[in-house]
Amino acid sequence: MTGTSKPRKAARSSATVLVVDHDDSVRAAARRLLESHGYRVLDAGDSTGAERIAKLYVGPIHVLLIELDVSGASGVALADRLQLLRPEPRVLFMSRHAHRELLAEGRIRARLPFIQKPFKGRELPVKMRGVLNATG
Repeated sequence: MTGTSKPRKAARSSATVLVVDHDDSVRAAARRLLESHGYRVLDAGDSTGAERIAKLYVGPIHVLLIELDVSGASGVALADRLQLLRPEPRVLFMSRHAHRELLAEGRIRARLPFIQKPFKGRELPVKMRGVLNATG
């Protein structure tokens, strides 16, 4: 191995992700990042829209990318409801708040997959790949 290693790229994917966030700019940024790595992206601005997509979308949804403070519900409660409709998706939570702050407030459990907004570089596609590859 030489001293000039290149940073690893996130692998391309054909997975479908449902992005749920009340902020249009966050959904647009997530869409751009994920689609550039081959993901199919569905999006909703609130819990009602997310539940409608989960009920009506014909193909598989592999990952739910959910804001913890999504309009109309807590992100954790929404993830639970969506997984009743579709048990197959994995969940990745996002928030502008730091993970340790959310843990201290009891708003998220330690082992739940989490990414802090705003997303930096290839952070979201790399994290998404980790969620998809996780066992258990």
